[in-house]
Amino acid sequence: MEQRKITPFVSTNVDQVAKRDAGFWDSVSATYGYNYGPIKRFGLELYEYGTDEFDQEYDWTQDIDGFEDDIEHLSVAKNAEHMQFLKHGLNINRMNRDTLDRGSFWGVMTASIVDPLNIAFAMPVFNTGLKAAWASKNAFGVAKESGKIGFAFGVASEGLRAPFDSLATPTEIGTNIISSTVGSALLVGGLRQAGNLLQPRVKKGLDDLKEYAYQTGTVPKEYNGVPIIKTAKGTKRQDGSKVGAVYSRSDNKIYWDEDFIKGQFNAKPWTTPKVKGVRPLPDNAFNTPDDWARFVLQHELAHVDHSFASLEQAHKQKYGQATTYTRSDYENEINNIALENHYKGFGLKETTATKSWLYNVITTPQKRILNDPTLPNEIKQNTVKTYYNAAENLEGNLAGKGVQSLSARVVSYAADSFNLEQDLKLLWRQETKGFAGGGDMLGFNVDNLRVRAGTYGQNAKTYEEWLQNVIDLRIDSFNPSFSKTTLANLPKTSQEAIERLGKFLKDFEEDARAVGAFGDDASVRIKLNDYKDQIKLREDEIAVLTKSDPVLIKVR
Repeated sequence: MEQRKITPFVSTNVDQVAKRDAGFWDSVSATYGYNYGPIKRFGLELYEYGTDEFDQEYDWTQDIDGFEDDIEHLSVAKNAEHMQFLKHGLNINRMNRDTLDRGSFWGVMTASIVDPLNIAFAMPVFNTGLKAAWASKNAFGVAKESGKIGFAFGVASEGLRAPFDSLATPTEIGTNIISSTVGSALLVGGLRQAGNLLQPRVKKGLDDLKEYAYQTGTVPKEYNGVPIIKTAKGTKRQDGSKVGAVYSRSDNKIYWDEDFIKGQFNAKPWTTPKVKGVRPLPDNAFNTPDDWARFVLQHELAHVDHSFASLEQAHKQKYGQATTYTRSDYENEINNIALENHYKGFGLKETTATKSWLYNVITTPQKRILNDPTLPNEIKQNTVKTYYNAAENLEGNLAGKGVQSLSARVVSYAADSFNLEQDLKLLWRQETKGFAGGGDMLGFNVDNLRVRAGTYGQNAKTYEEWLQNVIDLRIDSFNPSFSKTTLANLPKTSQEAIERLGKFLKDFEEDARAVGAFGDDASVRIKLNDYKDQIKLREDEIAVLTKSDPVLIKVR
């Protein structure tokens, strides 16, 4: 058998040693070492060798084997020990660079994001521009503001690092600054745009879940064996007005005319009860006709569960047999029960975490309200409507009942509020020191310190004190007994500040009323209905006149 010829393989990497892959934390460490290592080594060098005299017998040129490209850096060595320190620093620097070349992108990115310099430039307290752009949901504006931050971070970082890094080059410095600028703009702007695209889908999903879990478009056919009839029974009150809903014990049925009850909504009948002694409910207790109709149904359901005799007995057991329990007392209790059921489902969903004592210590005040079983559901519902954004895990269902809160609705006003704050500060400075410029350093109000130091006189106010005075004056101006001359005698800057604040709050209020977060304006709705009636009346009059006018008849 013929012997097979074997050609030997000779590797060209005879001097190479396989290196371990650089992991996430290796990359994080190398990033900090690259940015701050040279500065740290410079400080150590001053501490260890700053006061040493040059060793006249030491020839540094004979001690640079393998470091011939670093002569300029090593030429300052005072002795052999100092030379070893410099060489060790160069080796560490090169190892950090090598790790960054081979390392994880996410490790470098994480280290850059939590870099102390980056935090200083990007924190909202130091950068209102970025926060305003983010709140306004403008992806391009976010990218622009982030690019500014990235540029400032890059310049500051290189300004600190490069002078102490013997391996730094002009090309490297420029590349780092450009990368920081472009990378920040693309990353943060991209996150904002992704949020813009996903947010409507998340809200739609929550709305669909709410519809499914709560069956908001349907009404049960019966309750505890009592049929629910979706028409009025036909009964009337003593004043002749129609009764839209009633639990009839004679035939054990609930009669509930949904359309009729919704039609009453504009008149807000809950504020003017028909039964004497029944307490009126708050003007903004219900924000939509559907809310009002659902509450009326809950009222009748409460009648099914609680007869007059049962609640009277409970009342006498609590307050004494000699006490009187009236029909109005009964209706007031039924209203309270109906309200509690109407607002059910807005507390935090119970978990092991929410039951613990620690949860109420470390959580927010709003969540403590939602987690308190002793508080009425109405308070919890109003808290959710004010603060949360459909992401809270509530009792209603596993994912929480989708509620677009006032806080979520006014995201678009966040940028305006920052602009308003900046304008108010300019007015305060104009009033305090005579010109509007300057006064802020890295987000801190230096003029406040000067006010406390007495630089601007004894009567000068800090910005917070001045703003509180502006707010108080605006509130007081609504009091009929408030003297309007007080406002007229204020400095023009304070007058303008009150006007600017008032316009911002007015816009906010109009938007909140439009979506029902602040209740609704019944008088406006009633007026609109009056206008519609007047239009119909005038149309009928025009039709009659048209038929009787001989000139128009001839034309036709």
